[in-house]
Amino acid sequence: HYKDAITSHRMAEAMYLSESYFCRQFHHYFGETFSVYLTTYRVEKAKALLRNSAASIAEIVREVGFSDFSYFSMIFKKQCGLTPSAYRKRCGNIIDNPMENVL
Repeated sequence: HYKDAITSHRMAEAMYLSESYFCRQFHHYFGETFSVYLTTYRVEKAKALLRNSAASIAEIVREVGFSDFSYFSMIFKKQCGLTPSAYRKRCGNIIDNPMENVL
């Protein structure tokens, strides 16, 4: 459900836990906050789509659960060191050159 509008509050409610307990346990087991984990997971999914999909960046942003393109771009650049479009160019989107992977 990473594409949905997930919050630590909603996750805690779904597991019948207090939000503070959920957040402490999540941090204990994963070594980072729920929101950082979710954001990193979404960016990783976006990277895969940028490499392997012909979808526009705006479509990918929505597909991975971000509601704001500017925020996504800022987070993506912070995590990857490149803008989403520069990442797509540098990684060589296989959709752009389908014959590259033949043979």
